[in-house]
Parts: sequence; structure tokens; C-alpha cells
Amino acid sequence: MWLTTPSASAPQPPKDDDLLVALPYPGLSPHYWSARPRPGVAVLSSRRVAAAAGAAGAGGYQELVLRLAGDIPELVFDLAVPGQAPVMTRSLTFA
Repeated sequence: MWLTTPSASAPQPPKDDDLLVALPYPGLSPHYWSARPRPGVAVLSSRRVAAAAGAAGAGGYQELVLRLAGDIPELVFDLAVPGQAPVMTRSLTFA
């Protein structure tokens, strides 16, 4: 699932299913996306993917693989330099 707007909505995934969320990041950024800690949500992996070859400084996206245990009403993601305050937030609510 791509999260490119400040908020999005999606159907509730099945219990104990893995969810892949991709979030864009700008240019040559020291910022990383993270999922806010929440009971029932485990971050299984995270990786940054650079923009296409030849697009130096064009940014890319970060993939987060989450495992959701039970009904989770909302996930919140923060873009920040590690150890600093977030500069951007994205939310994903489940219907």
C-alpha cells in the first residue's frame, strides 16, 4: 500500500497478516519513516529503495512490513532524522 497523502483509509487486513506500506522520501534525505509504537503492531522489516538509476538526489521510498495482531483502527508513521522530532506524519485508518 502506498501512502503519499497525509491520511488514507483501507479495509482492515486479516488478523496476523503482514502489511507492506511504502512511503516516499525526498531527495538526499537523512530522514527515515517509522511506525509509531502501538500494541498489536510489530515492525518486521524496513528498507529504503532509491529512485530509478540516473536520478541522483531524486529520493525514493521506504518500505515497512508490519504484522498486525487483531483489529487495529489506525497506524501512524513519522518521518524524522533519528533522535529528532518528526517533520511529517502519515496516517492509515482501517474501515
